[in-house]
Amino acid sequence: MPILFFRVGYMESYAGRGEIKYAGTPQNNGVGGEMWNFREENGRFYGFVWSMNFSGINLSRLDSRTWKPNDELDGVDIVFIAKNPPYGQVIVGWYTNATVFHKQYRVRRGSKKQGDWEQLHYLCEVDSDNAVLLPEEEKT
Repeated sequence: MPILFFRVGYMESYAGRGEIKYAGTPQNNGVGGEMWNFREENGRFYGFVWSMNFSGINLSRLDSRTWKPNDELDGVDIVFIAKNPPYGQVIVGWYTNATVFHKQYRVRRGSKKQGDWEQLHYLCEVDSDNAVLLPEEEKT
């Protein structure tokens, strides 16, 4: 299985707005898309990581097929890492058997159910049964 490592800002829950630490520059006044990486929505999780120039993920680095923007690659494992002093880079969670989109962010559909997101982008998605967010005491 292909594996990707996504470096994100550090948070405790990744389930909505909250304090994000050690990120580049969170967009939108302290908000970064990774804040929602572990919020379950209709049995799914939607993963975000910032890519240079918002260019997305180049799937040809994982699979040699010819890819067009918005094509999908299934069966990818994704490990989310973040800076957590005093430990350095730590694993905060992972998705197994996820779907990743080629060079294209997607936008979440539907209404703002919990009032704290609007037009959030994502690069990958996974069934909620295939996602693990480590408890705070294990992010070492």
